[in-house]
Amino acid sequence: MTALIPKRLIVMFAFLMPAVGVLAPKGTVILLVVTGLAGLLWWAKEGFPALPVNYRIIAALAALALWAAISAAWAIAPAKALLLVVKLTGLAVAGIGLLFAVSRLDDGHRRDAETALLWGMALGLAALVVGFVYAKTTGRPLWSASQSDPLTTLNNGAVAISLLAWPVLAVLWRRGRKRLVAAAAAAVYLAFMFLSSGAALLAPVTGLAAFLVVWTLGRRGALIFAAIIAALVLFAPQVVSSFVSGDKVKEISAELSPSALHRLDMWGFTAEKIAEKPLWGWGMDASRSIPGGGRHLAPEVEILPLHPHNAFLQVRLELGMPGIIIVAALAGLFFAAVVGGAGDRFAAAVMAGAGGSYLTVASVSYGIWQNWWVAFAWALAALTALAVRSSSPG
Repeated sequence: MTALIPKRLIVMFAFLMPAVGVLAPKGTVILLVVTGLAGLLWWAKEGFPALPVNYRIIAALAALALWAAISAAWAIAPAKALLLVVKLTGLAVAGIGLLFAVSRLDDGHRRDAETALLWGMALGLAALVVGFVYAKTTGRPLWSASQSDPLTTLNNGAVAISLLAWPVLAVLWRRGRKRLVAAAAAAVYLAFMFLSSGAALLAPVTGLAAFLVVWTLGRRGALIFAAIIAALVLFAPQVVSSFVSGDKVKEISAELSPSALHRLDMWGFTAEKIAEKPLWGWGMDASRSIPGGGRHLAPEVEILPLHPHNAFLQVRLELGMPGIIIVAALAGLFFAAVVGGAGDRFAAAVMAGAGGSYLTVASVSYGIWQNWWVAFAWALAALTALAVRSSSPG
């Protein structure tokens, strides 16, 4: 009976995640905590067996949490910064519990969870279509609020569907629906072109590149991708500074959307602030209160609204060199580990694709410490593990 409850929760979790990602992304935190705690109780009931995680990655996460907590000492709001570290640590613990529960599913419940994920994706897509039609028909968003384009309220949902497409397509592929995989992927991607989320369009491209590199080159490809990602993370401020100041960007700036221009401005501003405290950073969660960040570029448009919309710039800004070194190592460890931790090359390629897609979104949207976004990372990891897991014992 003890194991039956988390097994059923996993099935429900798989069904609800796509719709929650579209309609109420912050609800991902609740789903993760409830299901993750059930998984932890199951783990304790079984006598604390070895966890199905890469312990090097867990060690890197622990080091990041420790350094973030230390940096709270010089953060702009130390108490809030320390509380945020506690919350994120709690989400990580719940995420590990979720992964444990997924790893312990028997074949029957695993297949039920896979089927639930497929139906959940259909529900999420339907909600996205309804929201789009309503917004185009009435000029107003069906849910949430928008001060300009009503389609922007669908961006989070588009990103959620874009990322969850990896485990969904993996399930279909494993079940021999290879033609349906290609047709569904193409149809959903074309549908994203009618929305206003550039991240939802960019993420599958980078993810597909990661998938193909690992699929064709195996472990060597994973190591190559790991090195590239780690270098991009480590030198993000230099990459952004050279890009923003480049003559080519200035030439095409008139053709960019206001949102893209705003990102270039905030990234340039963030790079300047990084240069002011390049070694130790401004402290955990300092982005939301950074001096000068409230300067307006236009009415209701701040140069740095809460965070830089780039995870790696945010880490360097707040946690300095130690923080960005840990995150670069964390990203590199993930891609280096996907082959060793996967049952076959296809599984490794899917995990690399999902990870590459997530990091792509993180590099252009959201704050790295947003609770729902961190919870979504654990959910994506668990559902991808579910989709690619071999049916053989262990």
